[in-house]
Amino acid sequence: MSKIELKDWWQNLNSEWKSIFFKALNIETKPTDREIEQMVSLKEINCSMFNIDDLEPLRYMSELELIICFKTNISSLEPISNLKKLREIRFFETNVSSLEPLKNMSSLEELRFFKTNITDLEPIKNLNLKSLHCSNINIESLEHISTMTNLEKLFCSDTNISSLEPLKNMEKLEKLSCNNTLIESILPISYLKFLQVVDIRDTDVPREEITEFKKSHPDCILFFGNTTE
Repeated sequence: MSKIELKDWWQNLNSEWKSIFFKALNIETKPTDREIEQMVSLKEINCSMFNIDDLEPLRYMSELELIICFKTNISSLEPISNLKKLREIRFFETNVSSLEPLKNMSSLEELRFFKTNITDLEPIKNLNLKSLHCSNINIESLEHISTMTNLEKLFCSDTNISSLEPLKNMEKLEKLSCNNTLIESILPISYLKFLQVVDIRDTDVPREEITEFKKSHPDCILFFGNTTE
């Protein structure tokens, strides 16, 4: 961006976004040209708990690797859809209803969203994620993430999922949290040898399966019922 474009970018920001960038650079007065350049070149931004309703100011921040945005009024991720260096996005308690803008984000490794209006994981099915947090949302199936064979952490608690079958080929999976869901079996994950922590509290998994799982995964911490073993 040219200096003129940078100045226009800054001048067009509302007071909330200016506060976000003041905080990011730890400044309190009108920014210099150099400081505006630094803003646009930030690798991380946290806009949580600010009164914002869109992410438009981030559209040209091509160096961004991490975005944290919770408890805001944003409803779309479209402004960040072309940020090629993004590695991690966290948004929860927002009005976002679609993951479609993220579908081509090949650099993304960690995605966290919960307490949002997301109902479909299909747009992210081709991402190469290592960590996915999608708890407290209205989904019924994990089928669209079955190809995420590099996934190491999956948190899908407080959802309406009823089967872990889509996880059966996730050989790198280490941590799984699916408590308070409709699952009735952990057989699909019984051959995943790198599991370290599994949380199946408040589910209808049979005691017999739990016993067998503990035998085959003696080093895995298992949360079930009201116990930890």
